[in-house]
This record gives sequence, structure tokens and C-alpha cells, in this order.
Amino acid sequence: MTAGTPFPQGVLVDQHDSPVTFESEATLFVFFKSSCATSRLALPVYDQWRRFPLPVVAVSQDPPEVAERFRSDVGLEMPTVFDPPPFRASAALGLTAVPTVVLAEAGTVIWSGEGWSRAAAAELTSRLAARFGGDPTLTGVDHLPRSKPG
Repeated sequence: MTAGTPFPQGVLVDQHDSPVTFESEATLFVFFKSSCATSRLALPVYDQWRRFPLPVVAVSQDPPEVAERFRSDVGLEMPTVFDPPPFRASAALGLTAVPTVVLAEAGTVIWSGEGWSRAAAAELTSRLAARFGGDPTLTGVDHLPRSKPG
């Protein structure tokens, strides 16, 4: 996925299977699957991005009850929406791994990264801090590997 890729609209749903759209404002999406060890490692760090004044939304490829257990297990506080089978949002974006982070604005991808990369997470945090103000520091990453594929 590259910057400029259209972000799919009308395919993400809430826990009641109702469509959810994010069309105009900058939104940070974090696609995950609860069975993915890299998602388990990275999402608590990615949850720190809630401190910036933009929506930060987890996108689960699991059913709501499975996603809720995962959220509880890792202490995830960002709201969650769902990309149910056949994973139309993931397919439209060309996702090949989770976790995948997608920063979209006005229906267009402006930044993305997949798996866990301390450098990429720091880069996005600095980018968010420069745009929205705030602390560009990520905490709780020193004990994590430099990178881990999804």
C-alpha cells in the first residue's frame, strides 16, 4: 500500500454489524488479529497514539467477542471496529500482514506500516507530534525487539 491509496468506505462495521465511515478527518487505523503475536506485542504501544487529537481506531479481523477478550488481555483502550470476512477493507488496501497501521485523511492513505518496527513507530509518533502538537516520545518500547514481522 502506498500513499494515495483510497481508503475503503462503508466496509468497516461496529459490533452490531452496522457500517462505520471515516471520510474527512485524519484517522489512524490499526488492523489486527488476536491470534497474531506481533499484534499482541505492538498494539499496547500503538494505543499511546490516542494522546494526539485524532481518532485512533483498532480494526479487528476477529468477531467482536474474540476482539473484546484480546482488548482486555492487552489493556487496549482505543475503540474497535471490525473488518469481517471476506475482509473487504483489508483486501482493498492490499494488506498482507497484521498489524498494519494506516493513517488516512479525506478518504486517502497518507502513511502506512506493517508489523512492528520501533523506527517506524517512532517516525509516525514524531509525525503526529509535529502535526498535532504533543510529546513525540514512545514509552515502553526499550524491551521490545527493533522489528518483528506480522
